Amino acid sequence: MEQPQVVELYSRYRDRDVEVLDIAIDPAGPVAVSRFAGEMRINYPLLVGDGKVFSDFGGIVGLPKTFVIDPQGRVVDKYVGLVNPDVLERRVSSLL
Repeated sequence: MEQPQVVELYSRYRDRDVEVLDIAIDPAGPVAVSRFAGEMRINYPLLVGDGKVFSDFGGIVGLPKTFVIDPQGRVVDKYVGLVNPDVLERRVSSLL
């Protein structure tokens, strides 16, 4: 449900040095993730998640989980569950 909103956000902000990285989880592996990316017209990088990736991101308990990272590379917000696209856009634009 969230993917089309994130694709749109990235389309509007990628020229302003905003990056999006998605961590995808699928027991069927990278082929299924690639198929999903094509179906959803995802225009940003996807990482196939595993236990190490979850650990590196501080433990991910619920999905989806959205991190907002500032230009200095600091995580400034975390959202668990669906994020209101207006809230996410306001937060991203406030960091630019």
